Amino acid sequence: MAHAEIYSERGSLPLALLATIVIAGLAVVVTATMVTGQRQARFDVDYEQALHVAEIGLERGVHRVQTEGPVAIPPIQGSVESGSYEVEIDDTEKGDGRLTVRSTGLAGDGVERTVSRELRTEPFFDFAFFGEDIFSSHGEGEISLEDGETGLLEALDGLAGSNGEIDIGGWPSQELGRLVIADYDGDADRCSIDGDDCENGEYVEVRTDRVQAVTEGRLNEVATIEHGAEELEDLEGLDESPVPSLDGGDYKVEGRDLHLDDGFHVTGTGDAVRIVVRDWEEIHLGSGPGSQVNFHGSSSDLQIYAMPPHDEVPDSPHGEVELPNQSTARALLYAPGAQCGDWNGQPTFYGSMMCFEIDLGGGASLIATEDITEPTLDGWQRDVWREE
Repeated sequence: MAHAEIYSERGSLPLALLATIVIAGLAVVVTATMVTGQRQARFDVDYEQALHVAEIGLERGVHRVQTEGPVAIPPIQGSVESGSYEVEIDDTEKGDGRLTVRSTGLAGDGVERTVSRELRTEPFFDFAFFGEDIFSSHGEGEISLEDGETGLLEALDGLAGSNGEIDIGGWPSQELGRLVIADYDGDADRCSIDGDDCENGEYVEVRTDRVQAVTEGRLNEVATIEHGAEELEDLEGLDESPVPSLDGGDYKVEGRDLHLDDGFHVTGTGDAVRIVVRDWEEIHLGSGPGSQVNFHGSSSDLQIYAMPPHDEVPDSPHGEVELPNQSTARALLYAPGAQCGDWNGQPTFYGSMMCFEIDLGGGASLIATEDITEPTLDGWQRDVWREE
């Protein structure tokens, strides 16, 4: 009996040791799991907080750009209860009216997350050439880009377009970008290119939505120009004679036509001449055959905003824009109620034009220039958000 008890006790000792080892191992595993879980939980919290902090910094950066503009804003640093952030503003626009605000948030034990927001400006002239009711070209002139500046097309809704009828002899080159027929109901008689019906393609875009020529943003911009503008008829010696030159600045004309003389140019400080015209019948870009209006300037140096009655697009043309035979004009022309393009001979217009009708015949040419995107609607608009 004594030997049996001894053997029994000897057998239980290894079992006890094994149980101790197993329990200790389980304790280690459980402890490690708990520690790992706690670390993961802390990381998850820090990860979410880092995003939250980065978003706070991003909003502050966007606000700075929208209130101060993008020029010369140094990196922005700040902190909140859950972490700190650093914001960089890429003040080098990408050539299409866009820039990037980038914010890095830091939270907890060095957890970082970076987010960015692209901001964009909306050009006043979102088409190079737009005819509200018709865009037509059947003459020997050209529709093209000056010096092949295809980069400007990235900032435009299209090179040319209409909410009404498009009838052109051909879309001359793939490099010209989109021709847009908008507010389209499928009526084949409304859109013809070189005798063929319009169809969606690489360089033709058919839309069912309408392009709005008169918008709140545009009206606000015109009102800003008018505020404090100088009455053009009050300038000494101008009365009803063609205007030979103007100092850079804002002007307004009401109840009379605008007539720019041959050789018209912008003088003074280098600012653009911006003219708002109301209650008018004719706008003359030049005073006779061979005239040159703003020939040595850029198109954006001369901006003409010829407003339609009641600031609404009419049902039929209101007023005419005249360009004499063999003449040249550089301007940005906003005349959404006007008839444009019914010109004799071979005049050439450089810049951007928004009219009720653009109906080119003879040898009239329209040449889009790179600076047509310079006038923008007020403010930087939010665009793409991403996490980097």
